[in-house]
Amino acid sequence: MLNLFYSKPGMIISPDNLAKDFGVSKTTIENHIFYLEFAKLIRIVKNYRPNIKMESRKLKKVYPYDISLALAIANVEKAFIFETAVASALNAFHYWRMKNKEVDFVIKDKLPVEVKTEKKINANELKYLQYFIKKYKAKKGIVVYDGEKEEKVDSITILPFLRFLVKGF
Repeated sequence: MLNLFYSKPGMIISPDNLAKDFGVSKTTIENHIFYLEFAKLIRIVKNYRPNIKMESRKLKKVYPYDISLALAIANVEKAFIFETAVASALNAFHYWRMKNKEVDFVIKDKLPVEVKTEKKINANELKYLQYFIKKYKAKKGIVVYDGEKEEKVDSITILPFLRFLVKGF
């Protein structure tokens, strides 16, 4: 199971489907996920809702707790490396998804963070972040990308990946 999670960081996990795939009970899968998370081998990121009672019990994503763990075990794509590194740096617990709209991470005070592997960010790539900011009345948003230039578009700060990892936001 750890190999699966490390080779596909950010995958949405379904204990029912995993139980079928591994030929074990759902309880066994849930216990394994609990122990992997407890041992700080994986990070569970839940779908953000403003009301904690409404927080989704479904649609949980799983990431390696730290990208170095995944790199030692699996061949991971650049996008997954970026996303996992940002999740670790933020100590992320939430992402946001509503129908076809998604923001990679939501941290304290409704701060949405999007991760991109592109060298340049265009306005179209900011639309879900802008939607989240408007819907939840967030003060700002952050995009971490593979470019070199730090910039600001309205209330969104666009930060180079390495600068973000070294200095934060």
